[in-house]
Amino acid sequence: MAKKQSTGTDLINVDAEIEKEIATIRSRIGATASNNLISTKNKMFKLPNGIVHPGPLEVVIIEWVSKNFFYPRKFKEGDVTPPSCFAIGQDIESMVPSTNSPDQQNGECASCANNQFGSSGDGKACKNMRTLAVIAANDDTVGDDAPSIYLLNVSPTGLKRFDGYIDAIAARFRSSPIKVITHVSFVTDSDYPTLEFSYGGPNSNYKRDWNRRAEALQLLQAEPNLTARTAAAKPMVRPPKGAAFNKQKPK
Repeated sequence: MAKKQSTGTDLINVDAEIEKEIATIRSRIGATASNNLISTKNKMFKLPNGIVHPGPLEVVIIEWVSKNFFYPRKFKEGDVTPPSCFAIGQDIESMVPSTNSPDQQNGECASCANNQFGSSGDGKACKNMRTLAVIAANDDTVGDDAPSIYLLNVSPTGLKRFDGYIDAIAARFRSSPIKVITHVSFVTDSDYPTLEFSYGGPNSNYKRDWNRRAEALQLLQAEPNLTARTAAAKPMVRPPKGAAFNKQKPK
């Protein structure tokens, strides 16, 4: 009996199902697969669209969270292994490791030995960061064309500068940073991409931006993608000899 040939209709149906699945992919993977992160590598801002900018960036800070990431070994260039233990939260003192952490180090972050100064040289074994949700300043578009929300990580070396800036804005304007434009630049005399922040004027769109906080927090609270760790933990299984995906040499 002749084998039935696939029709064009069959292929169209498969493509339609794939399109439906794409909508759910973002909910099944972690933040590391997100394309909305602004890179600060080599003390240059690389935007998600590929544009490289020396700074300063003019942004509005919609929201931010603190992150504690613990890695059992020192970082190496190109290493994408996710943290062994991690916590994400808005209240620093009450942060606890996520139940999804592969190897929780302590019941709470505040008392964890890895989160104390001196646990790694003069610093901490656990990497403390702030991650900001920002949009481009002076963008008056609304609705579906409203400015995209991007994520920007503040490294441990920039925490005091960021916290000091937020405190100054609160004292001066009795407001969160959403009511102002923030200039973000690199500290020139630092060997690392350390960020600093300065006031850039009022944000006339703060009422519009205020309504995007829930969207921003959803992005900020996405947990790391643990796929790389899971894959590394599994031993490689060699396919049986003669398996279909092993090409046979022509005789």
